[in-house]
Amino acid sequence: MAGHSNESEPTSTMEPLVLPHVADKALSDITALLREASSTSCNEKKVKVLLKASGLIQELHERFTSIDADCVGFTLALQHVLRSCVVSTFSNRDYFSYSYEDFEGISFVSEAVLQVLVAVLVAAVKEKRAGENVPQLVELFCDEIVLDLLIIIGANIEDSLWSSVKASELSNEVLNNVLKLFSCETVNELLCMEVKTANHQNVKKVTLFSLFLSHSKDFLSKEQWQRNPYMCKVFCWFLSQAKFPLLSDHIDLILAVSLNFLLDHQELNKVQGLKVIHHLVLNVTSEEIRWYNRIEVVHQALNQQLHSKECLVLSELLPTLFASVCVLDKNTTSADYHCGLLETLLRNADMENLLVLRRLYMSNIKILIQQMGFPSAGKLGLILGVISNYLQIDDGSSDICRVKTLEVLQTIVEVAWPRIPPHRDTILKCLLKVLVDIQTLHYQETHSKEAQMQMKEKINGICQMLCKVCPSATKCFEALKDSNHVSHLLWT
Repeated sequence: MAGHSNESEPTSTMEPLVLPHVADKALSDITALLREASSTSCNEKKVKVLLKASGLIQELHERFTSIDADCVGFTLALQHVLRSCVVSTFSNRDYFSYSYEDFEGISFVSEAVLQVLVAVLVAAVKEKRAGENVPQLVELFCDEIVLDLLIIIGANIEDSLWSSVKASELSNEVLNNVLKLFSCETVNELLCMEVKTANHQNVKKVTLFSLFLSHSKDFLSKEQWQRNPYMCKVFCWFLSQAKFPLLSDHIDLILAVSLNFLLDHQELNKVQGLKVIHHLVLNVTSEEIRWYNRIEVVHQALNQQLHSKECLVLSELLPTLFASVCVLDKNTTSADYHCGLLETLLRNADMENLLVLRRLYMSNIKILIQQMGFPSAGKLGLILGVISNYLQIDDGSSDICRVKTLEVLQTIVEVAWPRIPPHRDTILKCLLKVLVDIQTLHYQETHSKEAQMQMKEKINGICQMLCKVCPSATKCFEALKDSNHVSHLLWT
């Protein structure tokens, strides 16, 4: 069966699926259409049949008056349709870079089956609001149906090679109705819901999240995950929705999968891995992630990615590193990991020539300095050297990089003010150079008014702070009120 393993996966106990107000004949017709859709391999035919089933549900559910029908048959048919939409493992593939051609027609099938789900769920939610057959309505999607349903949602709710804008919208609509049906405020609450599973004649209850991890384990193994881009996407969505303490029992499995993503050469996989790791670190306790040197392994893997020149990777990597060093330096008297990371970022930034990466480094260095507080003063000389370097280079009409650099300067003055007086002259020289530059006619003609305003505001704010920290600088700033003295002060 496409995208499903029948050997090690726990199977849910099948309970009757009761569709509200479905007459025998109507339900029988719908079931027949679903069976036909799941049995055909032609995507075009499958879409037509599913749309017909969806239309039949929408037209007839208001007039359905009986529930004495083959509900088990409907359940199985719906389940088979959901599973037929899952992209199969690319078992005979030698390379793992995918394109839209690899998933041709999948988005139309997903749209059609999601329309069926919307029609069924809208009827169910209306019936629940009316207060009729509420227990039966909650059983509308039995244990396996809920899991298969969430897999379809997770695969299509965000943009991907096999999805579409319409499929994304329908996925959100289906998800909202599922939450209403089960009276859940969030997806995390739904994932915490216990479902019955049967394995070797033993019936037990597990959370829906645990059931998914058990189901997806084989598809996401070290040998198979690259052949299952569909399930990788679903895994990332499930993880993004799960919160503390749901993740605590599955840290090792989640780390194993996410590190495989991270260590891959493709940007998409790296970004997915970083998002999962970041979410995991934020949603388990510091003690749990430190057990068995887990956080050290994670931090080492993250550090290996600092050489990357890919903006998307770095934009996810740096916040993840910031979260990891918080765990590593927690309950210690030093900030060694923070200081080491700050020094690495500053040296990388100092050697960086790409403007887009310069902007990224400045934004994140500011965040790290704020996170560290006063211990960042230990790298004050290196910080001011990078700032001086960055302030010399114009960044175009918006001058974003220099604005962000001034924000870093303002931040370090705020958090490390006792160490600022010895560096007063260096800071003043940087500010005066920028001030001269933004007052030139060329700058005013080539840069936006917003950029000019931001630069002046940042400089003014830093000057005010320096006056408080270094009273001896007050005379210099008073002289700046007369713009004719700016050039003279710069070179004396």
